[in-house]
Amino acid sequence: MIIRSQYIFLLTGLLFCFRIGDCQQGKTDSLIKALKTAKNDTGKVRTLNAIAVSLDKAPTFDTALTFSASAQALAEKLDYTYGLAKAYEIAAHICANEDNYTKALFYEDKELSTYKKAGNKNGIASVYNRMSTAYWKQGDYPTSLKYDYMALQLYQQTGNKMGLASVYQGIGVVYDEQGSDSLALTYFSKSLALYTELGDKDAVAGDLGDMGNIYDDMNKPGDALNYDFRALQLEIIMGNKTGTARNYGNIGSIYQEMGNYQQALDFEFKALDIDQKVGYKRGTSSKLVAIGSIYTSLKKFGLAKIYIDSALNVAKRIQESDYIKNAYSELAHLDEASGNYKNGLKDYKTYIAYRDSLINRQNTKKIVQTEMNFDFQQKQAAEKAEREEKETLAAQAHKKDLIIRNIFIVAFLVMFALSFLIFRVYRKNQSANKVINIQKQVVEQKQKEILDSINYAQKIQKGLLASNNLLLQYISDYFILYMPKDIVSGDFYWATMKNDRFYIAVCDSTGHGVPGAFMSLLNISYLNEAISERNITEPNEIFNHTRNKLIENVSQDGGQDGMDGVLISLPVIGKNQNMMEYTVAYNNPIIIRNGKILELSSDKMPVGASTRQGESFTRHSFELNKGDLIYALTDGYADQFGGELGKKFKYRKLLENLLAVSHLDMREQKRVLGETIEKWKGNHEQVDDILIMGIRI
Repeated sequence: MIIRSQYIFLLTGLLFCFRIGDCQQGKTDSLIKALKTAKNDTGKVRTLNAIAVSLDKAPTFDTALTFSASAQALAEKLDYTYGLAKAYEIAAHICANEDNYTKALFYEDKELSTYKKAGNKNGIASVYNRMSTAYWKQGDYPTSLKYDYMALQLYQQTGNKMGLASVYQGIGVVYDEQGSDSLALTYFSKSLALYTELGDKDAVAGDLGDMGNIYDDMNKPGDALNYDFRALQLEIIMGNKTGTARNYGNIGSIYQEMGNYQQALDFEFKALDIDQKVGYKRGTSSKLVAIGSIYTSLKKFGLAKIYIDSALNVAKRIQESDYIKNAYSELAHLDEASGNYKNGLKDYKTYIAYRDSLINRQNTKKIVQTEMNFDFQQKQAAEKAEREEKETLAAQAHKKDLIIRNIFIVAFLVMFALSFLIFRVYRKNQSANKVINIQKQVVEQKQKEILDSINYAQKIQKGLLASNNLLLQYISDYFILYMPKDIVSGDFYWATMKNDRFYIAVCDSTGHGVPGAFMSLLNISYLNEAISERNITEPNEIFNHTRNKLIENVSQDGGQDGMDGVLISLPVIGKNQNMMEYTVAYNNPIIIRNGKILELSSDKMPVGASTRQGESFTRHSFELNKGDLIYALTDGYADQFGGELGKKFKYRKLLENLLAVSHLDMREQKRVLGETIEKWKGNHEQVDDILIMGIRI
């Protein structure tokens, strides 16, 4: 995992000789004792700042801020610029440690004004660098980069190589987060060169490890191992135990990906040994999971179970939900690999529960941060006005989408009100039968209103799906198996005609039910905008446009909502009438020709925010023959649990079924496929929306 260094290493060398170590409590006590006899001079400011630094940890954050405030007041009274700037810097760091980035930016802004008044370019640049980190922590990458480049310009003017190295590293991190691997490597290389020149081995090891991670993401294991081994060598020389363990683990992970399981185990066990000796529980849990995963790959299921269970126990002892989630995920993988489908379903559901719990916590944290941002945003009125102007223009362009969204919001509010009403009815269930009957009638009426609202939303969604009349004009022989999990669906099929080409999309939006339906309406509107309004004709560019609109309007808070799917373009007149063009996000289209299955290529990235969002989707061509069968589908059919063992239907089994029915007419194919999945599902709940479209050429 790549991290920025500004806040992590801020205290290094801060306030002259003061550092936080094992003797921190004793140093704090001695500083407070010295404070009692100190004169009101610059030395007392430095002492107050040093005490604030020593208390910069939970649960003494508030006390640390109190000492920092005292330092600010005295430094301002003495007109001690350096001490005042440092006091603001320390206060910002304390707030950042509490994840209160709004308040941290408030103090950074005060520090910035102090350095600007003094004309200290290096001080100004250092503040810009830390402000960049605060915005990065909040997922605001454009603003983070803006402050990084402002710091870079000043450090270039002053020739501050340490500052330049830190900024280059920060820019590399932001580009890596955005999936721009080549740009990230460029800036990490610049940072590495400067840190090497300055002899900062700790920072050099960090850059080498980060570059190793990027090469691993780029599927270049040889380069990744080269950088990770160089980082490992430095960590060993410096005696950095946690860094050594981290690099051992990274190397083990790469060997596992390469299929070299024995070497992977050797390095993971070395990492585990160090983490256990230093008492690093998080590292211990993650290494135990990694070892269990390797044993699963080796089909040594007994050993895999031992290590994954150990990882789970460690994670539960330290109450780390993220590590508990990872352990259950690997247990589910082990269960599936070993054929223990009953436990597999149980472990998979537990993994989903922990995953959703973490998502809810993140959402709650975002809500709290949004509330705290209010005061700070008032100080940025000019920027806010500019954003509002852009949002107004966007709102006019998507008025129809907003109206539809509001329908679903109203439905959600009604559902919430209904839940509250049901709770009140439950609390009063000791009342007379007459009162209960009245409340029951109210509940039933509200339920009817909700169902009416959702059914009306279903009509809206159906109105935007491809109609039979439209499809029959251009493809005479087809079927659509469409089975929403709920009344409305995240899966959709859509078509349009433009410039003698007929476009067909079969897609799976993020989520199902009402949230999925809302996303499907947005996705349809952006597809329609690309073709009908922007006159974009290439399938890959249509997906690129849709992805950009989703990132711009939906993923501002770091979410990754979007869709997977296939967009097919068929010529209706003119030359090359048999040449199909298409682009695919994950879900491969299938061709059955002369009794054989052909799986077409796809891009393994969604139409939406992801680490690969900077890459263009691929434009493919395929020459069709008369009698060819095209199948476009989502993952709901293959992922359905059922059968005697309660396991997934699986993608390969679906392909076998498509081949088995391919000789039937299209209406009969739809019937057989529908009956097959219903029989497979049995008494199990439908887990996702199901959509398959078949076309005979």
